[in-house]
Amino acid sequence: MRVRPFLVTQAIFKLSFLNTNLFLLIILLSTMRKASYLRQVEQPLTEDQIKGLLRKFDTNGDGKLSRKELKVGLKSLDFRFAGLKAWRAIRRADANKDGVISDEEINELAKYISKWGIFIA
Repeated sequence: MRVRPFLVTQAIFKLSFLNTNLFLLIILLSTMRKASYLRQVEQPLTEDQIKGLLRKFDTNGDGKLSRKELKVGLKSLDFRFAGLKAWRAIRRADANKDGVISDEEINELAKYISKWGIFIA
């Protein structure tokens, strides 16, 4: 069975003509959403705010941040490649190479993560 191109274009024209109001409503809503995004002011998190955020990632309460805890925390913030970023952050900030971030090392971790650009919207 062959479909005639003329009939297809005619059907599309009829559908678009009937749904013009719906189409205009969709366009209006999409532009309103874009305009609301433009009005938002984004501010970067300070290092102290990042430290507080990192302390919340410590789920077992031992005062140390493991790679797994950091990975889960970064995933909760919708970071892409959270496992890789957690591994690199631990390697960068772990001064004594014990595999976890203690309170003394959290400053270096906060400095490293602040370079990623975490914003408050």
